[in-house]
Amino acid sequence: SLTVIRPVRGVDAGAADNLAAALATRYPGPLEQLFVVDDETEPALPLIRAAIATSCADARVLLCGAPPAGVTGKLNAMVTGLREARHQLIAFADSDIRPDPDALTILVATLLRTADAGAAFAPVLVQGPPETVGDAGYGLMLNGLYGPAAATCAAANGGELPFIMGQLMVFTRRTLSAIGGLESAAGQLVDDMYLGARVKAVGLRNVLAPRAVPVIQHGLS
Repeated sequence: SLTVIRPVRGVDAGAADNLAAALATRYPGPLEQLFVVDDETEPALPLIRAAIATSCADARVLLCGAPPAGVTGKLNAMVTGLREARHQLIAFADSDIRPDPDALTILVATLLRTADAGAAFAPVLVQGPPETVGDAGYGLMLNGLYGPAAATCAAANGGELPFIMGQLMVFTRRTLSAIGGLESAAGQLVDDMYLGARVKAVGLRNVLAPRAVPVIQHGLS
């Protein structure tokens, strides 16, 4: 069984389609999806509620409030979601990705079939032609640098990496407990990479899933 926690802040490019894709998963086991926002003033909240209302998914909205000092907004939302999560495995998903219906199934299968795996994460691919110079730079960074570097490193290490690129990642509860909880990343600017380093430090593995997930970003400055 799987809980997916999706921190949301602001209206992403293609937000309605991203939400529809998230809720249209073909995950074969028990699944709940938690959309976590700061408060009722969140501009994406009407889109989230409309998407949930028109789907058959087990999904709900949580309010996490403003983050405390030293904690990023994303980490604060993740911690709030984890407190409410009911299921055995815990995934975290960024709001600007558009996963295909099988992405969660492949991600979880990667985790469960790998010995000593504590976490698994999906590679990402910026999709669509750039509209601005900022879009082009973002695409070059992810598609031309981070993605190939991660794939090369994983291929040389049996699919394992010493960090996580956390646009879509899944953990066992045992792993989260072993690393001292999500709270162990308080004070860190890049929560996901730090959590991956903690997984590695406690003797577990971060494994790269074989299916890339599209990131939707347009109109960047």
